[in-house]
Amino acid sequence: MAWTFCQEALPGDIADLQGGTNGEGVHLGTMAGTLDLVQRGITGLETRSGVLSSSGR
Repeated sequence: MAWTFCQEALPGDIADLQGGTNGEGVHLGTMAGTLDLVQRGITGLETRSGVLSSSGR
């Protein structure tokens, strides 16, 4: 179910649905948060000392 929500959120980030927030940097923060959820929450991967590793989930 989490992957479904991420798939819904990412196109909204790319398309700038709020009309102008990309230029204000809001887009970058939102998209980074969405991708962080995919990386850590769905795949269970995180960086430790500059190395990508499994969080053991």
